[in-house]
Amino acid sequence: MRQSTEPAEWSPSAIYGRIKTLIFLRHDPAPFHMLTSLCILGIWLAYSPEDFVLDNCWQWIGMAIRLAVQLRLHEQETYATLHHPGRIRRIWWYLFNNDTLQMACSGRPGVFPLKQTRVSLPVPSDFDHQDTGARVFCELTSLCKLLRVILEHGQDDSCSQGEVDSTLDKLGLWRQRLPSDLQLFDISANTRQPYNRQVIELHVIYLATTILASFLGRRDNPSLFKYASMAASSCISRLYEEILLHEEVTYLLPIHSWVNLVAAIPRAFTDSDTLNPERAHELKISQQVLDKLGEKHTSAVMIRTRLETLRNPGEGEFSSSADILWHSLPAPVLDDKEQRVLFLFHFPVNFSPMLDFLSAVGSLDQQQLDSFAMDNNAVDWSIEWSSFLFDSAMSV
Repeated sequence: MRQSTEPAEWSPSAIYGRIKTLIFLRHDPAPFHMLTSLCILGIWLAYSPEDFVLDNCWQWIGMAIRLAVQLRLHEQETYATLHHPGRIRRIWWYLFNNDTLQMACSGRPGVFPLKQTRVSLPVPSDFDHQDTGARVFCELTSLCKLLRVILEHGQDDSCSQGEVDSTLDKLGLWRQRLPSDLQLFDISANTRQPYNRQVIELHVIYLATTILASFLGRRDNPSLFKYASMAASSCISRLYEEILLHEEVTYLLPIHSWVNLVAAIPRAFTDSDTLNPERAHELKISQQVLDKLGEKHTSAVMIRTRLETLRNPGEGEFSSSADILWHSLPAPVLDDKEQRVLFLFHFPVNFSPMLDFLSAVGSLDQQQLDSFAMDNNAVDWSIEWSSFLFDSAMSV
């Protein structure tokens, strides 16, 4: 695996410590320089997510958001007075993205004042170089707005069928409207786009969001949304495998520990080779990714341990009925909701065996249907929203 050639004094931990020291010494009191420094601290998780400390990314981003509000960066008029409005607008929306992703992995309330924000969304022209990274950032911001809505519904556990449908439609449209160079596949030519880690990272966040959206729909059509979450989990594994093969796991941020946790939840219930014959291989991919991430990020070490427990979901992680519930699912009901779900997966069916299964659920033969005999009591998932969090009851 590719290793950094930088000297030890420029390791991420050393840089983190130096930035903190310079902030406390007021080495550069210029407000926008201080804001940038706080943003840098907000991408580094120095301690395990379970530790109660002030020295963590959630605290730094909270400080940065409050400083940004103090600078009135939530008001569009402010940017007309700045020398580099695009650069500062990027910082403002970076704070939103970071706050939203921390909501997702911790379950804590967000502190970003989205309702009070009157600032236009970022565009590639806000960047000095309008490259793939610039376009990925802009699309990630749009995705995080959808993710935030899902998180609010999930934490309150209050989402109507209409809201689920609307969320699925918006997710599908977000994926459909991606520029061609940010798509993973050219479906018309049935070819894979050239490898780009930033594009893959964007899609693993999208697929993790799809799993969370599937959880919201669990009461309306539990079987369909469970199959969808299993397909999304399988696709996440395939994408991480590409990052592994290109030896670029070392460049991933701590949020990818959370993505691996989210992907592990559906996989934990699919120990049937009929459903997912690649389950063991996908688990191995997650383990390899987390092992490499664990060299830098404590959160990956914690999630790696959780994955071992998730291999036997009936032993403490979930209720004893969870495994029975999962295997009592029938083929999903064929309706317009299935089309909404299929629209989320813009991948060739050979990308993952679960995609082929999801697209063929309406044509299962009698023997396959018998293996998924319906349990009339199987109307809900036997997990809670906290199962998707870093510091849930699972880790106590």
